[in-house]
Amino acid sequence: MTVSQFCTDKEITDLYNRHVDMVYRISLMLLKNIADAEDATQTTFIKLIASNTLFSNEEHEKRWLIFVTKNICKDMLKSAWHFLIVAKILTS
Repeated sequence: MTVSQFCTDKEITDLYNRHVDMVYRISLMLLKNIADAEDATQTTFIKLIASNTLFSNEEHEKRWLIFVTKNICKDMLKSAWHFLIVAKILTS
């Protein structure tokens, strides 16, 4: 069982409020789809809460979020489901 570094709902809310715009903008830039960007943003913060990563400062926290967000978006773009939807849109 992993224990999150965040002890209170307030800590999680503060972190979310600090970085949600950045994570969403990165996701939207990479995925070019609002719904997928929202899903990637949610997945990023779920991974953060579930991880046991300890950050040395706010910059480390930000770098981690950027790295994870980019990887989640890349995984979504590689998925067969995403490929089928894009192919269907392009042929319509």
